[in-house]
Amino acid sequence: MALNQKVFVLGLDGASPEIIESLIDRGRLPSFKALKDGGASGKLRTTIPPITGSAWSSFMTGKNPGKHGIFDFIYRKEGSYELSPISARMRNGKAFWTIATEADRKVCIFNVPVTYPPDPVNGIMVSGMLTPSGRNDFTHPFSIAKELDRVAGKYQIHITESYSRKQEDRFLKHLYEVTSKQKQAMDFLLSQEDWDLFVAVYQGIDVLQHELWHTYDRRHFRHGQYEERYIDVIPQFYEYMDSILCDVMDWCERENAILVVMSDHGAGALKKLFYVNNFLIKKGFLKLRKRVMTRFKHLLFRLGVSPMTFYHILLSVGLGRLKHKTRFGQGSSWLKKFFLSFEDVDWGTSKAYAIGSTAGQIYVNLEGREPGGIIRRGEEYKAVREEIIKELRGLTDPETGHHVIEEIYRKEELYSGPHTLTAPDIVFLPKGLEIVAFGEYEFASHRTLDYSRGLSSSHRMDGILMVKGAGLKSNSTIINGNIMDIAPTILYLMGLPVDPDMDGMVLKDAIEKEILEQNPIETGDLNTCSFATGEVYTKEEEEELKAHLKSLGYFE
Repeated sequence: MALNQKVFVLGLDGASPEIIESLIDRGRLPSFKALKDGGASGKLRTTIPPITGSAWSSFMTGKNPGKHGIFDFIYRKEGSYELSPISARMRNGKAFWTIATEADRKVCIFNVPVTYPPDPVNGIMVSGMLTPSGRNDFTHPFSIAKELDRVAGKYQIHITESYSRKQEDRFLKHLYEVTSKQKQAMDFLLSQEDWDLFVAVYQGIDVLQHELWHTYDRRHFRHGQYEERYIDVIPQFYEYMDSILCDVMDWCERENAILVVMSDHGAGALKKLFYVNNFLIKKGFLKLRKRVMTRFKHLLFRLGVSPMTFYHILLSVGLGRLKHKTRFGQGSSWLKKFFLSFEDVDWGTSKAYAIGSTAGQIYVNLEGREPGGIIRRGEEYKAVREEIIKELRGLTDPETGHHVIEEIYRKEELYSGPHTLTAPDIVFLPKGLEIVAFGEYEFASHRTLDYSRGLSSSHRMDGILMVKGAGLKSNSTIINGNIMDIAPTILYLMGLPVDPDMDGMVLKDAIEKEILEQNPIETGDLNTCSFATGEVYTKEEEEELKAHLKSLGYFE
């Protein structure tokens, strides 16, 4: 059997292997069960840290973040300490659909995160998460945007409602409406061409889990009698995605296409937030300016006047859905007038700072890299980094006495490639990921550790992976699958050469032995591309996207 297969990739952002297994056992996911029984499946290890922006970039390139250059949803702008959302233009390395395009295969890429601006593929691309609202250039070709509005009744990329207590029904109604529009758009796109490669991603599971995990999980500290009425909303949405999977499986059967179902990470309970910059201040690594206004804001900060204080007030009165307008996104400019921010940091005496979401990401204030860098490369850099690591290892939760941090990495232990210099110098995972390191907004709370009153779920390192089709094993287990393995595996199944610079490997566990013997893995010089630099978003769009990320739970 010569390999030249059609491939459909269904991405379910944040889908939990534990929930799927549980619901299969209870007979609630017949399509997932049929896929598991008829194909190969296993857990899919994601990037460290387990963040959607970097994970999907590794999915599409088959490379570690040190090569593709995306470590989070945000980055520090060169020459400043200002933070900005990432875009597809920042990504180095060809996506597997670009390689397919260059091989003259017809491709359709739908709603994948971090694909704005869209690539000029041989077919259709509809960009996903991090597409600014109001833009009509989110499709290739340009005309497809109007077609999506027509077939879906005004197509929507983003889920814009957020959870607020006693407003759950409003949030759920919006979630289903947006997902339904995306399903209508996907069905329309499927009908447009004889596709060789189709990739579609749905974000609803991830958003729902971030917002309402505490209603599903009776062990969660926020679960009570009121939450019981919503205990089944997460399983019900998995059932809805099972119905979408059923239609996709029907298409794959008609087209004799291989089906890949995967998620970029898993999910679990979120209990507490770790405010990393507050920790760095307490340990003397981050210093504040001595000017009068900074001293006044710091006094208010120590008294508990912080952005999170006002956010908790919004939650308590049922206005949590307004958080993206009143917290750190669109309101960041006025927040900095009243609350501590990086504008109040004395960079001339500060050794380190934190930015990023989900896992802890600490940057040394390095001379020649940061605009106000003071730490010299070499021995001084190593000494500062080791000192911070020592303090992290000793950090305990005063309520439990347990250590907070489970895993700590120096960047060279995780990453390789040309972007390693700009990678966070220290990456750490709090214990069980039930504590999330907060580092996106500079000083959101006056506490170092505090309970999460907004989001109730955080990411986990293992997502799902299920594959089915001609030449693939049935009812078998994939061992040690990694998100970087998806790109080379798809290229191999399509009969295309694998980029030798990819860190991922073809998933041989999923493929019949005779297929591998008859079709040796080929590599080719695919000229790793470097996307054009330059600003993608306006200032207003940057603030909008930051706000949207926070409203979805990527930054608590």
